[in-house]
Amino acid sequence: MRLLDFAFSSFSPRLSPRSVLIVNGHPDPRPERFCAAVAEAYRNGVRNTGGKAEVLSIGAVKGESGWTDAADRVRDSTEFMVVFPLWLDGPPPLLANLVAQAAPQRCHDAVVTMALPAFAHRSSAVHPELVPLGEIRRATFIGSVEALSLKQRKEWLAKIEKLPLAP
Repeated sequence: MRLLDFAFSSFSPRLSPRSVLIVNGHPDPRPERFCAAVAEAYRNGVRNTGGKAEVLSIGAVKGESGWTDAADRVRDSTEFMVVFPLWLDGPPPLLANLVAQAAPQRCHDAVVTMALPAFAHRSSAVHPELVPLGEIRRATFIGSVEALSLKQRKEWLAKIEKLPLAP
């Protein structure tokens, strides 16, 4: 191997491990919710890359000081990802309010779950349901969530776990 090839093959643009805040925007914090499973799959994916990740569950935030702390965590995060169920063509109000309060610069990934088939949302170039979240690098839409079989849920979770590896 030539010296130049070795130098480029060992070069890493990140000087420190990746640190990601994963925001579970479902207002119900119970772990059996599919959004909770998606957040955990993404966390596992970040950890598989050698990074650190923590999950902030909107449904578990209580009181004014809890919301202030949550907004600070979103604002201070170097990278954040959000998962939420689509409600009336937008994120749940608690999530939209948190993002408005925190005013993050950019969301790395957004995973949107919905009861209806997702093909209409995936095919659209403009995603009005994501506007309250600001600039989003990549959006993944999972439709017909309530009708997914256990096998299909596991397949989706495997795909979500690979998202942090994708460019």
